[in-house]
Amino acid sequence: MTPSPPHIRSRAAAVVAGAIGGVALLLVIEFVLVARLGLTHRRSWPLEERLGNAEVALSARWYAGQQRNPLAETASTIAIGQTGYRTCVECHG
Repeated sequence: MTPSPPHIRSRAAAVVAGAIGGVALLLVIEFVLVARLGLTHRRSWPLEERLGNAEVALSARWYAGQQRNPLAETASTIAIGQTGYRTCVECHG
């Protein structure tokens, strides 16, 4: 193989550097705008709520295996669980 001329190598290096810089810029924009908007809203969006509920249900099934909830599903235990959930959701959305 013959080595490529220096002007082609420098052009390729510029393209790669531009692509890396563009990706870095997009990541910064995403972090500054999207992450802040996504983390600061106080009401759940419908799709967000569905995905979150599905993830919690799947995770609970995955890690619990065949175990059953040792607490009876009563109004009291549900209220306690909701209070604990609300404590976390205030910060985590």
